[in-house]
Amino acid sequence: MSLSFPVGRVKSDGSSHRNLQIPANHRLIYSGRLCLLICVAFVTSCKASAPPPQREAAADQPAVSSSPAATQPTQSKGGQGEAKSSPFQDGLSQTPTHLWTESDVDASVKRMAGMGGVLTRRVTVQMAPPFYKGAIPFSYTENAIFEPGSMGSPEINIPIYQDYQDWRTILIYKDSMSSLEGLPDGALTVDPQTGRVLAEAKRTAIVSGKGIEIEERHYGQMGELVFSCKSFVSFMGWKERESAAVGQKVTEYYAIFPTGT
Repeated sequence: MSLSFPVGRVKSDGSSHRNLQIPANHRLIYSGRLCLLICVAFVTSCKASAPPPQREAAADQPAVSSSPAATQPTQSKGGQGEAKSSPFQDGLSQTPTHLWTESDVDASVKRMAGMGGVLTRRVTVQMAPPFYKGAIPFSYTENAIFEPGSMGSPEINIPIYQDYQDWRTILIYKDSMSSLEGLPDGALTVDPQTGRVLAEAKRTAIVSGKGIEIEERHYGQMGELVFSCKSFVSFMGWKERESAAVGQKVTEYYAIFPTGT
């Protein structure tokens, strides 16, 4: 699965810190409808350029995996292969079923179009989130649908994608309610140069007063599933713990995840 999205970054004339408060001198960069319909065009063009399906391996040839975690099948205490309830088959990294389809992304992008102007802002994080291992402080660029509030109408502030140094995370909203709350239903993380899908996340639960739970899947160079886990993200927007981890994680993509606060 490979998707393409606009790569260029629009300069911002302001900055904001972890609380994502928007300075008064920020300006809307360009219309939300134009920006997001460009995203739709990139997704559509990618479908036409997708590589042909690979020839299926012969039935008598064993599947080969490059995942270090997949070198041995899971064994039960009795020494027999044990079925696992996970995205992996028999402990091996297989071509997975993705959490999101291209139509899901298309629908989310179109849902955002027309909701307001698109604001580009630079976010600087001064404290290290629990799952972040790099230098502090660090920054990323966030694009959001933004309309200032007025009498009788609340402010609209909906993150739509985040650009880090080596990847872009597109936030997915399945309905208008989740988008207005700024609480995404999930995310698709891609290589901004090639559109190759690097990872996905899907919100599975809201923990009242505490945060959200998400399912993560990470993919290798050939699109194979190399890591999956369940994560808890506090309402600060920081991942705090993982469980049910399978495989080997190469990059932490979701140390920061929007939670609508």
